[in-house]
Amino acid sequence: MSLVYNPTGLRLAGARSSEPWHGATTLYPLTTNNTNAIAVGDPVALVAGSITVPTANAASGTVSANTPIGVAMGFQYTDNVNRRYFVNSQILAANAITNLLYTNVFVLVADSPVERFVVQANGPVAASALGLNIDLGGFNSDDLVNRTSRVFAVAADAATTSTLPLRIVGFDHDPSNVPGDAFTKIWVSWNSGTHSFSQAGSH
Repeated sequence: MSLVYNPTGLRLAGARSSEPWHGATTLYPLTTNNTNAIAVGDPVALVAGSITVPTANAASGTVSANTPIGVAMGFQYTDNVNRRYFVNSQILAANAITNLLYTNVFVLVADSPVERFVVQANGPVAASALGLNIDLGGFNSDDLVNRTSRVFAVAADAATTSTLPLRIVGFDHDPSNVPGDAFTKIWVSWNSGTHSFSQAGSH
């Protein structure tokens, strides 16, 4: 039976090596307004020292607003409306700061370049694609009801092209997930040329 198409962004699945792994997350402040919602599973970037969400795939070899530092794992903030002073959430509403909803906003980011993520493709990914590179799609289309990302891997873009942002490193072990089936779940890791931390040698 094929998987139901239900992309939920990039979901952390450990490191791609056999080394001990300790989570590799960092809490970053959000100091400017977020014009789009940000959900767990969304790639995130840094612009002028503040977390933002990319609107397209990263370009290899350059650092821009679309260059990911990692993937959002959760949010902490003070809720000024309901007067709750420490909130943990899976999603951050759009314009949370300019609408005076929240203050003291932080984003928990999985930011190691060697992390591995599970992501659902929008079509079949053959077993022969293992080791190829791939694009993402579904930017800025979070599911506000289920509080999750809707980012997916673009199955048709799997190729040897070195500028694509992600490398296919395996297939998810979901019993209904079969390589080449309708909506394949794959394991991916960042390509070194499109992850700003690996470019800067921060890890």
